[in-house]
Amino acid sequence: MFFVSRGAAEDARIADEVRAALFTRLRLTAAHVLPVPRDEFPRTPAGKVRRTELRDRLIGGGFDTGTTPDVSAQADPDAVTRVVREELGAALGRPVDADLPFYELGLTSVLLVRMWTRLEERIGTRIAQTAFFEHPTAAAHLSDSAAVEAGPLPADTAPADTTDQRIAVIGLSLRFPGADSAERFWANLRDGVDSVRVFGEEELAAASLTSEQRRAPGLVPVAGVLDGVEEFDIEFFGMSPKEAELTHPAHRLFLECCTRLWRRAGTGPPNQAPRSGCSRARA
Repeated sequence: MFFVSRGAAEDARIADEVRAALFTRLRLTAAHVLPVPRDEFPRTPAGKVRRTELRDRLIGGGFDTGTTPDVSAQADPDAVTRVVREELGAALGRPVDADLPFYELGLTSVLLVRMWTRLEERIGTRIAQTAFFEHPTAAAHLSDSAAVEAGPLPADTAPADTTDQRIAVIGLSLRFPGADSAERFWANLRDGVDSVRVFGEEELAAASLTSEQRRAPGLVPVAGVLDGVEEFDIEFFGMSPKEAELTHPAHRLFLECCTRLWRRAGTGPPNQAPRSGCSRARA
């Protein structure tokens, strides 16, 4: 993002306010908020800003983005803390407490990766990918030499691997109350089907609720129930009855969903199709 420069002191204030506004209103983090002298803004004869020229100038290194390695930070733990606080504040768009854990500050995994890259650029030293988990505050982060890996950053940090990294979704399997397939689930949504079940007195008693509990004024005897959870095929999955009993029900459901997924996708499990894999999500 670019704005008209109003002097060094004002530019720093404006950049901080722009970052804060972007994060507060849109939950976006600006990689660069840069001042440009008024007479250097490229414009068309009609007075419109030539955005592509600004972008090309940025890519070509024509702007000072503040990514020059901070040599003092490499040897001074206090300087490291200062740099981490500055980058953390820039990512979140607000001043931060150096002693608060990152998760309490609202730092997401995406922002952590961005900060890791920015810190390596500013400090000019490799940083262990586990550093944010081993040192979860700005005050503790990187003051331990174990967090900083030996050696400066190479001139070109681009990965050499040119393997195609694209991912294709080839199948979908799910289990929801009233739906054991994606087609059934979407049909229920389309038709307005209510999949919540109301439990009667006998069902509540069978669930070990006492008469006092069943008559409690705050009890609402409804829930979304998955059908067929007791039909887990232990022989198919190579489990003993004891192992299946100790396995979490959610994990058993996940195994069943994975099996159905491979069948619907028309491919084999990972040991037969090594370039395939499963990813799960819980609603």
